[in-house]
Amino acid sequence: MSLNPVTVNVQMKLTIQETLTLDPAASGTPQTQVVTHSGMDYAPAALTSSTTPPAVGCALCTITMSSGSATISLESLTTQLGPVVTGAGYRVQQIKLQAPSTNAAVITLVPDSGSNPYSASGGSFIFAASGQISLTPGDEVQWTNRSGTAAPVVSSTVKNLSLSGTGADQLNIEIVFG
Repeated sequence: MSLNPVTVNVQMKLTIQETLTLDPAASGTPQTQVVTHSGMDYAPAALTSSTTPPAVGCALCTITMSSGSATISLESLTTQLGPVVTGAGYRVQQIKLQAPSTNAAVITLVPDSGSNPYSASGGSFIFAASGQISLTPGDEVQWTNRSGTAAPVVSSTVKNLSLSGTGADQLNIEIVFG
């Protein structure tokens, strides 16, 4: 199935309020001040096919491992609504990974070590070419391709991710292609 047009509202935020106790002023009474840290927040205007990064389609799916492993092909993703979506010809622009809290153990995602790994030389995708992402039950991670060009284009030779863990553990994935 071809990709359906999308509008994506991305928010990558971590807002921290810290209460500082300052040295006593001339009055001898300690002073407190609340400082809000949010300088790394990223919430661009809605992404579409004409923005940078572009957003031309999406896939939301749950990958269930068989005997503790699964290969994820970005060329053929069965979505939660049923149709198979292909990212062929596009880059991963946004990806959110979530390990359900019901998983039995840590799950690990890597570029496929066998055929057609989805990784970029120099590690410009979500992990370095030889790296991995490990998620304990309930963990999640999100990555955004701000430049629009950091991730490789999905193709028949650049498409696979490998998932390993325990039994039939799962990984929830939201991917935006562009």
